[in-house]
Amino acid sequence: YGAPYVDSELHADSIKVNGIVVGDIRFDAKWLEGQGALDLNGVLTRGPIKALDFTGRMGIKDDNELAMLLILDRFDLSLVNPYLPGGISDIGGEVTGNVALTGTLGAPELNGKVEVVNAGLRIDYLNTRYTFSNTVNIAPDMFTVDNAVVHDEEGNSGKMGATVIHDRLKNWNYDIWGSISRVLVLNTTEDLNPLYYGRAYGSGDFGVSGYEGSLEINVDARTAPGTDIHFPVGGSTEVSPIGFVQFNDPDSTAEEAEVDLSGVSLNMNIDVTPDARMELIFDPTVGDIMSGRGRGNIRMGVTPAGEFSMTGQVELTEGDYLFTLRNVVNKRFQVVPGGRIVWYGDPFDAQLDLQAVYKLRAPLYDIIPPGERTDAYKKRVPVEVIMDLRDKLMNPEIGFQVRLPSVDEGIKAQVASVLSTEQERNRQVFALIVLNKF
Repeated sequence: YGAPYVDSELHADSIKVNGIVVGDIRFDAKWLEGQGALDLNGVLTRGPIKALDFTGRMGIKDDNELAMLLILDRFDLSLVNPYLPGGISDIGGEVTGNVALTGTLGAPELNGKVEVVNAGLRIDYLNTRYTFSNTVNIAPDMFTVDNAVVHDEEGNSGKMGATVIHDRLKNWNYDIWGSISRVLVLNTTEDLNPLYYGRAYGSGDFGVSGYEGSLEINVDARTAPGTDIHFPVGGSTEVSPIGFVQFNDPDSTAEEAEVDLSGVSLNMNIDVTPDARMELIFDPTVGDIMSGRGRGNIRMGVTPAGEFSMTGQVELTEGDYLFTLRNVVNKRFQVVPGGRIVWYGDPFDAQLDLQAVYKLRAPLYDIIPPGERTDAYKKRVPVEVIMDLRDKLMNPEIGFQVRLPSVDEGIKAQVASVLSTEQERNRQVFALIVLNKF
């Protein structure tokens, strides 16, 4: 009765935390007479893997002071997921090493160094996941990684460093930086981000930082092969640029999509190269789409208030425009190199200065005045229908020209005289596009 001896043992099977399997735990505690402390020992197993051993003591007095050693063997990092801040998810990988656990039960402190294998995380806004294997240094209030080789989901690599600061495993604050070479930096769909979406590969420098409710992404890079970005800019019910042909959809109730970007700060400085393919979707329901490649510079930004902006310009080097008039016309124009798309801030208010050409062969017989027609005009000659797109991206001014590159100047003058009015020019353009003849 003078010196009681207490020994306890606890076994818990198939423990889960927030739906994540932790494993089976065995926990032993012995009372250390005269020391006012508990001697603690335990093991966490997950199938055949003994993921965690711990041993040490916890004082009953002095705020439950800890003096523990954690021995990790392929410990599953996914257990951290329930405690992550917004913007980062899908933590995974395995940890092996020794970590000292000191401080108190209310304010624990970790110190040590561990090796992580295939540690990874997903950046939700970009929908990209990155993994690395490296040494992680652990201090009481932070985790640090230096000069690690990081891989995207396709095996492309770069280098990175990271600092993750916390307050007793709460109030996370992180800063990740590095350089990449043809790494996947965007992998979204229209459902995830209707403003712009697709796959983008980049080479350059990046930084990701944030805390609960705030995410800042900084990218200074150039586009790499495989980049394919889509900008839905249309959906207008009036799809015909020809004066006497107009289609209207009285049942349309489409509204401009809104994306909740609150709390996200995005700064992307992108050197656009011909490796990247861009697509402007004027009307996805009928396939009114312009796609191409070019070179230039674009700055894209999102403020924490959710305001999205684009500035810069791209000069097209190649491309095509699938020109449609509902079910009447479906012709592919080739974009003339040298055209430009310029953004001044509003992503939906870009300025166009483009030309596209539809090439065909047609006889001149029907456009030559009746008194001057001969059988020679029944021979098909090269004809080019030039489409000019000017002014606002969302509502461009569209005009047409007809060019005869191989006939003599006298015939060109005759045809130009017939096409001198906009109404007649549009009528002939419509005939060429639909019927392949004047």
